[in-house]
Amino acid sequence: MQFNSKLIASGFLANCVTLNANADLTNYLSSETELVYSSISNLTWTADANLFGTLAETLGFDNLVGSIITISPTINNIPNYHDINTGNYKITPNDYNRISPGLMTWFGAKAFISYLNQINYGNSSRWSLPDIGLNPILGFQKNSQFGELFYQELGGSGVAPAVISNNFYNPQLSAYWFNNEPGKTLALPYSYTPENAWFFDFYSGWQGGIDKGAFSYAWAVTPNQINEVPLPNSLWPIGTAYFVLLNKKHRDKTTILNEL
Repeated sequence: MQFNSKLIASGFLANCVTLNANADLTNYLSSETELVYSSISNLTWTADANLFGTLAETLGFDNLVGSIITISPTINNIPNYHDINTGNYKITPNDYNRISPGLMTWFGAKAFISYLNQINYGNSSRWSLPDIGLNPILGFQKNSQFGELFYQELGGSGVAPAVISNNFYNPQLSAYWFNNEPGKTLALPYSYTPENAWFFDFYSGWQGGIDKGAFSYAWAVTPNQINEVPLPNSLWPIGTAYFVLLNKKHRDKTTILNEL
C-alpha cells in the first residue's frame, strides 16, 4: 500500500521557495558526504532528502536492496500480523518500491538505516529514523524531530508547506517514516495497533499512524555534528527550488486519512 501524494518535483515555484540557507541549518561535508546540521535539534540530517533513491540510481536498485537485506535480513518490532506475531519481520525486495525508488515500508526503512550504519555513511554509525518525541499526538505537533525541522527551521505552518531551502535537495512533499512504533501515549485507539508506525507528512506538517506495510520515504538523522567541514552556501545545489505543487489546495488531516 502506497501513501499517495499529488505533489512532484517538476517545476519552479518562486513564492514557495527560498534560495537562502536557513540560519539554524549548517551545510557541511563528512567523508565527502553532504550533510546538514540543525542547531535547534542538535542533529545532522542527510542533505539528500531521498538518499535511498539517489543510491539506487548510483549503485543499482537490485544491488542496493540486496546489500540492505544481507546486512539486515530481519527487523525486530512489536509482534503483529506482518511477522505472523513473532516480532521478527523478514525483509524482502517487496519492502522497496522499484517504480518510485525511495518509497519503502517501515520495515524497509529500518533496514535501510541499518545499512547506512554498517557502511558508516558520512563517518557515522549512529543513524536512525527521526524520533517523534515525548507524548506524541495525532495532528500538528512541533516537538518531534520532523516537527522542529518543518515548523521551526523551514517555516511550515500546518496551513502551508514548509519553505524548502537550498540546504536540502530531493525533498519529497509526502509521508516520511518516524522511528517510533505505537506506544501508550498515542491519542486515538486505532493507533495502538501493533501493525502501525508513526509518519510525518512533509506537505501539511501532520503526523499520525499508518500501517507498517505502507510505502513512505526515509530520511536519516544522526546526533550532533560529524567532523564538520562547512561549505559556502553558493556551493549547495539550488535544484531544491525546482518543484511545483500540482495540488495547491491544502490537504487537511481528514483528506490524508482518506488516502491511506
